[in-house]
Amino acid sequence: MNVIIHHEKFKLSVLEDSHLQLSVSGDLHQLEVESIFIGLEQGLEQLRRADGKKVLLADVTKLADVHASGRRVVFLRLYNLGFDRIACFGRTSYIKYLIQFIIIGLRMSDRIRYFESEAAAREWLNS
Repeated sequence: MNVIIHHEKFKLSVLEDSHLQLSVSGDLHQLEVESIFIGLEQGLEQLRRADGKKVLLADVTKLADVHASGRRVVFLRLYNLGFDRIACFGRTSYIKYLIQFIIIGLRMSDRIRYFESEAAAREWLNS
């Protein structure tokens, strides 16, 4: 595992299977979300999958909230980031609905999905 960025509230790594993995926790504000996107851009440059796909596995099990200013950053930057697939997994209904709101708002239901388990998220990324 190659760690790209490590912060007290998030960690971004390139895994052995050439997935980017993002783990987030706590409350995220605008500057933290912007830092995550800088890391995602760096991570995309490091992906070298045999099938050419650019995929992200996002662990949101410990995420409490993304403040309004941070959500705005997500809306402005996520669509053009260049991932083929993003699989998010977590357990709280609030975060699930927040992510589904983003998916619908960006019209990216073909590229971003929310799952209840890491195994289901990985299975979809590899399908």
